[in-house]
Amino acid sequence: MKIAGKVIESRAKGERVPAMENYLSVKAASERYGVSQTQIRYLLRQGTVVGQKVIREWLVDRHSLEKYVHNRPKPGPKKA
Repeated sequence: MKIAGKVIESRAKGERVPAMENYLSVKAASERYGVSQTQIRYLLRQGTVVGQKVIREWLVDRHSLEKYVHNRPKPGPKKA
């Protein structure tokens, strides 16, 4: 199985498993980065952040979400 093109070898059985260390559940990502779960799901559907839907749950690419959080538009009136 491939997730975002990253695959590692499992040492126990020699089978290929996705490299999951860079992925977080929506709940964990929400708690870690202070973005609501609803907003993260919206960003995933829009393609703003990278992730994979596994069965019914989204997994969010940590690096993609970090990039969004650091560069997201600030709320309030825009300065001219």
